[in-house]
Amino acid sequence: MLRVIKKLEREIEDKVVLKSNGLVVEVKEKIVHYAGEKILLTPNVFNLLVYLIERKNRLVTGDELLDNLWHNNYVNERIVDVQINTIRQTFGKGVVATRKGQVNKCMWYRDWE
Repeated sequence: MLRVIKKLEREIEDKVVLKSNGLVVEVKEKIVHYAGEKILLTPNVFNLLVYLIERKNRLVTGDELLDNLWHNNYVNERIVDVQINTIRQTFGKGVVATRKGQVNKCMWYRDWE
């Protein structure tokens, strides 16, 4: 599992700066600026934010997030909800929208623009 985490970190570090609607993410340094201010995020919230920005304008399921960010590493499914809510509280409610699917499963997607 450590190899998978290191691989994901290397992939993230390859993309130095991500920008979107006043948000600037310096990936390698793990720094976020929003509306001209430096924003402090936990490592999990930071990784989730980067993951969502990289998948801009597409649906991302909770299972996908658990698989790719937490690697189903014995975490409660609610961790996704908690981290999404942290992003909403930090950057505004409209940043991440939740859709209920036909099977009543929540799906998260990036909606920056």
